[in-house]
Amino acid sequence: MVLPLITVGQNYRLDSITGSNGLLIYSLYDNSGNAIKDYYKYSTIDWKYENSFDINNNKTEVIIFENNGGSWDEFQRFTYIYNNNQIVTSEYFTWSSGSGQPAGWIYDQKAENSYINNDLVLAEMYSWDGGQWNIIQKSEYNYTNNNQDLVLTSNWDGTTWSPIAKTERVFLNNNLSTETYSSYSGVSWSISFSASYSCNNTLLNNTIYGLTMADFSQFSDQVTEMVYSFGDTYTYHYSNYSPTNSIEDISSVNKEVLKVIDIAGREVKVTINQPLIYIYNDGSVKRKMILE
Repeated sequence: MVLPLITVGQNYRLDSITGSNGLLIYSLYDNSGNAIKDYYKYSTIDWKYENSFDINNNKTEVIIFENNGGSWDEFQRFTYIYNNNQIVTSEYFTWSSGSGQPAGWIYDQKAENSYINNDLVLAEMYSWDGGQWNIIQKSEYNYTNNNQDLVLTSNWDGTTWSPIAKTERVFLNNNLSTETYSSYSGVSWSISFSASYSCNNTLLNNTIYGLTMADFSQFSDQVTEMVYSFGDTYTYHYSNYSPTNSIEDISSVNKEVLKVIDIAGREVKVTINQPLIYIYNDGSVKRKMILE
């Protein structure tokens, strides 16, 4: 995922995503507007994403921690290599706890991306077998009027490519409107589910965002709502952002606190001398500590 650079004009950032199924995703930012931590909470799932960036504000590494009984344990890791601010290689690692081998990160998969005229056209997926990379899958991307309207995914069986899934997109006034996800049975395509989107008119290339649940970098405008055909609805909450301001400088005028959580993601009462995270009714998030 390529993070857009800050440009002249009004900037926005994605502070949180709320879901009708109880999902809550929220991000914490540094003074450059980069989402340095993302938190994912749903039912018994509690993850923390720690993100690193280069001098061009490109995300270079993501380490995912899983909350196990109040302890954040390493879970997954992604690294990204760029060329002209475009991801050309992404690598995926899993964490070994040391059972039968030294504790640490283990290669799992990687993707190699190809571009034409700055558009992603091919992503090839490889699996690590302990000695070499073996190609296992590819995704091919098609564009109409500069909009990415088709993604076709195929598996490699060692001899031939076999289509397994596709995503078809419809745009209205260059805004993402619907996505349809289909699977291939070996004979014909069948629709699995679909999603509909609401967008605003704020250009996404002026947006600094955190965890998005999807890569919207190829779309013109901010996604404000996503509704799946099976009933789940997700709402995206943005706030004004100035790259000269810190997290603590965000105005809280006309906002109400929905909940207060600690750095482990547990809902708590306001206490002194403890760093806490305040989540507001407009979806914004603020980190602060009251000193005695």
